[in-house]
Amino acid sequence: MKPLIFLSILFCFAYCSGRNSDKQRESTSEAAKPPMQAVHAFGVIAIDTSLFTPLPCGLYLNDKGTLAFKAMDRSYRLDRDAGTQLIDVYITTVYYADLADSINGGQKEMRYVVDTPSFRIVGAFNCIDKYHVYNFNPMSDGGTISINHDADVNSFMILESDYFSKDNKHCYYRGSIIKGADLSSFKVLDTGYSHNIAYDKNNYYYLGEKMTAADVKEENLDSIRRSVTGL
Repeated sequence: MKPLIFLSILFCFAYCSGRNSDKQRESTSEAAKPPMQAVHAFGVIAIDTSLFTPLPCGLYLNDKGTLAFKAMDRSYRLDRDAGTQLIDVYITTVYYADLADSINGGQKEMRYVVDTPSFRIVGAFNCIDKYHVYNFNPMSDGGTISINHDADVNSFMILESDYFSKDNKHCYYRGSIIKGADLSSFKVLDTGYSHNIAYDKNNYYYLGEKMTAADVKEENLDSIRRSVTGL
């Protein structure tokens, strides 16, 4: 019996040691894997293995000198490859940067457009540097960055809701001009009620569009406005 007991113990020891070695190899392999990420450049999204590091301005720079804005990919096409996890996507081009290019949306590499020393992210949908106001349009594949040529850099500001902004010329909803909005009286209604409704002395606006009188009455917006402003 003793030889059998000894052999059983020896077998268990060898089996456990083998499993531990397998786990160590798996752990080492997982640690060696580069993070699952993608790069969005010139309208094309591709899996990428370069190392992006954050800059003080909020942008990212990889080991190849590529400048990028970091977003999140939620699209099925990439999630199918990466399992169910969300993955980082680095946007490396800027739309409407080259006005002479009418074929590719005026895209240029971000590193040739953005002034990183003055660049800052000013809300969920906007960034700014000393030369341009930028619109970020989030989408399931990460989104796009574009120059807002209508916006004035020196007076541009985000209002109480990140969806709304204005400068000394226009009011904006997610970077698009709100037609007919009165600049001096334009305000966000109440972010506790909705982040997408604003008003001026003449109208209410939902998603950047003028609301009808029937919609205003149905939503009881005058009452909400009075509760906020007292007027």
